[in-house]
Amino acid sequence: MAVFEHRLGGCSPQPLGSYLKALGVFRIVAEQADPAAVGFWKDERFVLRTTLDEAALLSFFCERY
Repeated sequence: MAVFEHRLGGCSPQPLGSYLKALGVFRIVAEQADPAAVGFWKDERFVLRTTLDEAALLSFFCERY
């Protein structure tokens, strides 16, 4: 199964609101769409590693969430 990395440019470690936004996105995806999802910080941006490609991730947030 393919794994995709999504660099979330709007989710940085500072300010606190952006940090919490990244954790929220990760939690929603991991609980409702892909239990194997992984999140980490790289170059001051949050990266979401998931089996969902870009279209599937957008579809999840727009249609299912």
